[in-house]
Amino acid sequence: MHVIMAFDPKNITHRKQLYPVLKALADQDPHKGPLDVLDDAMGHLLSRGTDYLSNMRKGQYATSIAARLHKWITEHHADLGRMFAAGLFPEAQSSAWDAFLERYATRGKLRLVKFKPSSLGLVERTRQTSKPDDTIKLGEKFCFQLECEDDRYVRAFQIYKGEWHPIPVGANEAMGTTITARQKLVPVLADGTPDPLVEQHDLGPHQFVVLASQSGDFPDFDTQPTASETLEWHVLRVQVESA
Repeated sequence: MHVIMAFDPKNITHRKQLYPVLKALADQDPHKGPLDVLDDAMGHLLSRGTDYLSNMRKGQYATSIAARLHKWITEHHADLGRMFAAGLFPEAQSSAWDAFLERYATRGKLRLVKFKPSSLGLVERTRQTSKPDDTIKLGEKFCFQLECEDDRYVRAFQIYKGEWHPIPVGANEAMGTTITARQKLVPVLADGTPDPLVEQHDLGPHQFVVLASQSGDFPDFDTQPTASETLEWHVLRVQVESA
């Protein structure tokens, strides 16, 4: 198990662990050595004395250079960084949750319900036999319909360009609400009336995730995701097009 730690440029062990990443990057280019890659990371040629390469192997170099080098590797070569110093280059939390969804998400029970722009009149409901993915236009109102046989506590998220955004689905902008076998739409107002969502700005592919919990317990998104028998993950991929 890799222990995740924050990079500390003042820590000589941390500085030393960056060298194998430099060496691996240099090995990918027959015309470069580790110090050439270091110059690339700094954005200019560094002035250095004798035995600089040997000192780098030992972690004996400036903390300012170490900080910039770590930032550069994180931004441009994080996967390689994790191969040689996993503790200094932890996987982004959102990536871990995306991978979890691919493995554990339930598809086909979450659908869009679309509304006329001028009212809450229902004009289209995705049928049981239709594909779970859907398309909406900018400004088009919609809710989620989740098929369930008994009561569930639910929360919802929108994923756009890798970023997770919570969606209030309860009365008075509450993050969570309850659905039943008879009331399957979210978001809703306090009286159970649908309270449609609308995407006003961002075109392209979106994902919507609705978590349905039997117990009312939901995961802490600052931790690594784990499967649970009392929590279902429902995912809907939606394409947003121009109006």
